[in-house]
Amino acid sequence: MKFASLESTMGAVGRFGARLGRLAGGRNTALGVLGGALLGLSALAPAHAAATKTIRIAFIDPLSGPFGSVGIIDAKGFEFMIDKINKSGELGDYKLKLVLFDNKVNPAISQVDAEKAADEGIRYILQGNGSNVAFALANWVKKHNKLHPDAKMLYLNYAAIDPGLSNSDCGFYHFNFDANVNMKMAGLVSYIAKQKDIKKVFLINMDYSFGHSVANAAKIMLKAERPDIQIVGDMFTPIGQTKDYTPFIYKIKQSGAQAVVTGNWGADMSLLAKAAGQAGLQGVQFYTFYAGIPGTPQAIGDAGAGRVMQITPWVGSVKSAESEDATAFQKAYDDNWYYGSQLYLTGMLAKAIKEAGSADPTQVALHLEGMHYQTPVGDVYMRADNNAIVMPMYLSMLEKGTPPAGTPPAGTPTQKGTDLYWKMVKRIPAIKMMLPTSCQMVRPAGAVLANAYFNNTGK
Repeated sequence: MKFASLESTMGAVGRFGARLGRLAGGRNTALGVLGGALLGLSALAPAHAAATKTIRIAFIDPLSGPFGSVGIIDAKGFEFMIDKINKSGELGDYKLKLVLFDNKVNPAISQVDAEKAADEGIRYILQGNGSNVAFALANWVKKHNKLHPDAKMLYLNYAAIDPGLSNSDCGFYHFNFDANVNMKMAGLVSYIAKQKDIKKVFLINMDYSFGHSVANAAKIMLKAERPDIQIVGDMFTPIGQTKDYTPFIYKIKQSGAQAVVTGNWGADMSLLAKAAGQAGLQGVQFYTFYAGIPGTPQAIGDAGAGRVMQITPWVGSVKSAESEDATAFQKAYDDNWYYGSQLYLTGMLAKAIKEAGSADPTQVALHLEGMHYQTPVGDVYMRADNNAIVMPMYLSMLEKGTPPAGTPPAGTPTQKGTDLYWKMVKRIPAIKMMLPTSCQMVRPAGAVLANAYFNNTGK
């Protein structure tokens, strides 16, 4: 089925709302006006609905504002994976449905959205953009579940990666499906440490919990791996408010840095990259978490070829079944696949529901804990000690030109509208991502750890 392509126009946003409305049938709550296009989710239920047990999932992420484009591409990815699972029939009588909430990356709005979802009988929350939002939702879920023991909520976090979320603020009903800041920074630093020409590093991040955790991890790990490297800049910019990064690019120039490390994402990453290109910043490598989010490579442009690196759970030049999903996704949406964590999250959720034989959040959580999930690119594990995923990670470099034959596979050779592609530089095995945790979560009475052999043996 060919879905509508999502563009930045309000008309396209409206079509996306209509498409996901058909997935989330029966919900009439307004999601807010997106530039004049109201995203409603009322729709006719399918003829077989009476025999189908519907599991609704509240997607609480930005669909408007400076980070709206990121939330929309994420929603497309989940729509794609949910549609695939539903069509496969692997859940039997169960069907998954995505219900959209536009939180504008605002913690207070997100908690209100979670309350609305709970009032509508939704028991699953899906969120990923903004660790500030994630902390708010994680704590809201703890309070809600304590007050409503018969209507518990399960929070599935696919991209908010402040380390505190799987350490100090961990919880039994909160699962992390992306590598946290420390894990990703360890991967980046392992590569930077081997680049002997790098003597000076400039840090620039967004001014909230996530950005500060990125900067702190970089300083600690660089000092441990390469004590000779100087940190010549450590700057923070207001999240979603910086419209021109040119002054910061000039500071990077003046610092003499050979490398920039940044956790910026969305508009803050695109605008940083755009300013670097326009200012003609030469000879500086960018080490990033989120340069691959659709739209950012286009903003980076040709000037970033051979100079911009990212660390991700998956990259297009890895030929696998995930590449087949990427190809199918591009054909359906005319856009690039990005989040490998979406495949892991939906696949592991489906497996947990199937094994539990239930959609009850507690039963599903017990089957997620300690889960061993096999994927085409390596085994994935959900740690039972902190409910955080451990998976292979990939370092990739933005390159220009024709990719080597067969990588990436036909159908996804370049980033949309460019002749740029991500070339895999290094694969980091899952075991290398296994870092200590301080999590002391409280589990339901009588609960025991699910299959936790990975935690005990490291296999």
